[in-house]
Amino acid sequence: MLGAPKEVPMLNYSVEYLLNAYERKPPEIVIDHFYFVKGCNHCPHPEMEMANFELQKHGINSSIANFEPFKWIQPSNIYSFEEMYHSLWSEDQRAYRNFGHHKKDNIVTYYFHQGAQLALKEFNNTDFIMFFEDDQSIHRNSFVFLKQVFDSYGPRTLTKYATPLRATNDGYYDPNVACIWGWWGTLMSNHELKRYLSFIKFNPWTYCGDMLFCDLGRLIDQPFYLRRMARHFGRDKDIMPKDPDYY
Repeated sequence: MLGAPKEVPMLNYSVEYLLNAYERKPPEIVIDHFYFVKGCNHCPHPEMEMANFELQKHGINSSIANFEPFKWIQPSNIYSFEEMYHSLWSEDQRAYRNFGHHKKDNIVTYYFHQGAQLALKEFNNTDFIMFFEDDQSIHRNSFVFLKQVFDSYGPRTLTKYATPLRATNDGYYDPNVACIWGWWGTLMSNHELKRYLSFIKFNPWTYCGDMLFCDLGRLIDQPFYLRRMARHFGRDKDIMPKDPDYY
């Protein structure tokens, strides 16, 4: 779970949803480790420390991960980075698709990549890795549904096929949607994550983690599932803790 200090205690809300779902999980599901990735480079984040304590108190192995600052866009490199952006996205006319937004999303991607690589280093044989942001709900029955997904995987599936699962927002729930933007709620098998990290080496400037669903999935003709089991409430005008539709 990637997080940074915010005015509203969104991280605490997200952890409340997570623990509520965890209490309902099937016994076969085991969380090897939960990483809180601090997206602000050793800055004070007492809310994250409290969230880490809450998970440990409920029997979930967890820790806070700090990584070195994002180096791709240091001042000495910023000009060439911006030139590269404009050459790649010159045809995108949407107002909010600007260089500043692209830079922010690449920073987010950097921290998610670092967290994923740490997880694989410490738990190389784990079956699945799921990505969270610090402003998302988690449905109370999420782990029950994940058990159904896990049961559908076999040796052949894990070695030859990868089927990413995306926890969808209410407004996006549509079985015909081609892809959904963002990292939050993305589930990858071990094999799929390793393949993704290998692929990303050749395109480090991609648009956030969206490449998995909106580019890589299409490139290799890979199926994926969307399931409404979370809400990205950080974009809501009025944020409701413990939303009864999910809690």
